[in-house]
Amino acid sequence: MSKTGTTTPFLPSFPVITVYRTGNRFEATAPGGFTSTQEVMEGATVEQLNAALSACVISVAQQMSVTADTRVAVIEEDRSVQYSMWLDMAEQIVKPVEKPKVPKKKLWASWTRQQKIVVFGGMAAVIAVGGALGARAIIPQQQAQVVISAPAAAQLPVAAPAGWDTYADYAVDASAVNPLLLDGHIVYAHGSAVKRMEASTGIATDSKEAGFQIAKLSQAFGLGQDVIVASAGTSQVAVGHTGGELHRVESPSDSAKLVWVSGTPVYTTVGYVHVPDADGKLHRYSAPADSVPAVVTSSGVWMVSTVEAKAWFITNDSPELPGAQQLSFGAGGEATGDVLGVGNSFVVGVRGEKQDYVQVFDTDGQSITGTRMIPQVSLSGQSVVDPSRHILLGTNAMADVTSSRAVPVPGSSKYGAGYAWVASGSENQRVSLSGQKVPWQVGKSNSAAIPDAVLEDGRAVVLLRSENSRESSRIYVLRVRG
Repeated sequence: MSKTGTTTPFLPSFPVITVYRTGNRFEATAPGGFTSTQEVMEGATVEQLNAALSACVISVAQQMSVTADTRVAVIEEDRSVQYSMWLDMAEQIVKPVEKPKVPKKKLWASWTRQQKIVVFGGMAAVIAVGGALGARAIIPQQQAQVVISAPAAAQLPVAAPAGWDTYADYAVDASAVNPLLLDGHIVYAHGSAVKRMEASTGIATDSKEAGFQIAKLSQAFGLGQDVIVASAGTSQVAVGHTGGELHRVESPSDSAKLVWVSGTPVYTTVGYVHVPDADGKLHRYSAPADSVPAVVTSSGVWMVSTVEAKAWFITNDSPELPGAQQLSFGAGGEATGDVLGVGNSFVVGVRGEKQDYVQVFDTDGQSITGTRMIPQVSLSGQSVVDPSRHILLGTNAMADVTSSRAVPVPGSSKYGAGYAWVASGSENQRVSLSGQKVPWQVGKSNSAAIPDAVLEDGRAVVLLRSENSRESSRIYVLRVRG
């Protein structure tokens, strides 16, 4: 449809590109994980603000391969002020919506069922420095309804995990970083941003910048149930509450080594360990010789010896250490030097007279509250820990450290969503802690997806890593088979 004067043309119901303003920063997002940011200087003119806004939106439109005029929602820092705009593709500029060409009733009737699964709300305007509406020249002083759609359904292009179908209720682009399931939201990485979407619908809720390309996401057990950590390599770390701002953590020294304790980043230096809080501030604790951090709490850190049966709860950086707590092993034997933290417990590898095993020690603050052995389980530096489920995958078994239940699995097994995934030729299986084995079809190329999480309704959250560097990895939410 041709445009006459400045009248708003007919605009499809979606996609909708949403722009958020925070301080001097604009961030444009769209369903599917597309994003772009622009920053303006203090005291920017109206023209400069408008140019930054348009540049943000155009970048996202290009990523989506959108060529037609598109709806734009602009959200102010004050979320109570709401406006609706559109991208003029011919002029490459964002303009205010003036007159809708199609009545709302007709638009509603034209939507598909999936499109009707939407969130209605006002979209806010960009304000200028000093508290006045700097973009007032282009943003109308009226509120309007806009549509934010759920991502589309998709087919998983490889064999599905055992128990699930290849049909996905929705899929979104993401970085090749294992996502998290927290408080009804899927938390995932896309470039340098940590994004959240409703697990039930896939509708995006927020996006926060880490300031670097994210290579790992984890829940920081011990820092709070809603604290997450984004990291890149062995040095760059950002921490914060889920949905809040991420705070860069500065390494205490160039020689500091980063280790992970149940998803929490801990820096080790000579004689000390350094633990961040949710605001990114490091707290220093004394580290006894030949000890490793095993459990992080809000008031201190449990350090466990790798050469003796001893542990300490450290609350400060005083050179005078607290008294060591002796560790006893249920079946006798000597510690192997392998120590792992699993939530509020730590696990010590033990070499017994007849077989290796692990000894579990539960902690509550400064006290060890219980201990138990789990036979025929061995640890190594490659052991996997799931602190939320209190599960560890050792070199030869998967174990629940709370119930002491263990099931033998091959050393090549992978872990995902509470299961061990065994790919060994013709006997590919999904193994549960109860010992149940379900056949797992991995395809001729031995390629198959392993779930990262399972929703309350049984659907699986699967990250499929792209083998082509030019393509994005994707997160699929798969239906239960049958």
